[in-house]
Amino acid sequence: MTDIVIYGFDVGVGNNRAWTRLDSCPEWLEQFTLEPGHKFSLQQKSYKVKKSLEELSKLLLQDIGKRKVAIGFEAPMWIPTYTFDKELSSVFTERFAEEGENLRWYSRGGAVASQIAMPSGIELLTILKKKFQSNISVTTDISNWNKDTLYLYEAFIAGKHKFRPSNGNKNHQHYWDSFLSAAVLYDYLFLGPVPSNIRNSKAQKCQPTAIMNSLSKRCYWNEIADAVHLDVVSSTDMCDVYTFG
Repeated sequence: MTDIVIYGFDVGVGNNRAWTRLDSCPEWLEQFTLEPGHKFSLQQKSYKVKKSLEELSKLLLQDIGKRKVAIGFEAPMWIPTYTFDKELSSVFTERFAEEGENLRWYSRGGAVASQIAMPSGIELLTILKKKFQSNISVTTDISNWNKDTLYLYEAFIAGKHKFRPSNGNKNHQHYWDSFLSAAVLYDYLFLGPVPSNIRNSKAQKCQPTAIMNSLSKRCYWNEIADAVHLDVVSSTDMCDVYTFG
């Protein structure tokens, strides 16, 4: 157990959303097994995946102020916007190299996930604010992350940037994705360069392309926080994105 708690949230479609809470670095992701009750286990480590936003908000309330808390949504949480001095075609490119041509933010899966993420984020943070004794501070800047400020990020879990559980099937995709969405930040913070005897891949932060850096952007996390009237510490026009290499 560490002084950090990380939540991963898969927005899903309809009632298929799922979330996972991690308070330790899972490691050996490809060897986890899925057990009854949507639980992923490996030896002594076990993580239960759940759906209820009400229960998620209760756990967040218990953790914020006591430990550093982060939550990552598995959906594009920032996108480029058109500006008059740029070619429109430059907007419809990959945000970072990992998206490539087939996983871009405006693909059907990415665009749908973003649109579901907005109301899901507003609903969650509204519940959280109503139950919190004082106003909540959030940030998309990891350098401003502390026990009193919730860190908001994006998890890019798709295509080859995604581990598979050692068992399970497509019906468990949303549960597994929520688990990986939390695990990717834990890996990035604690494992660093991963020894080959653990796994060949490692977590990394996605770097926006030069084209993306030249464009205006919309950060959905900022818009969600504004809609709920939360204190935003050092907001940026992009949030951090983490993936597996």
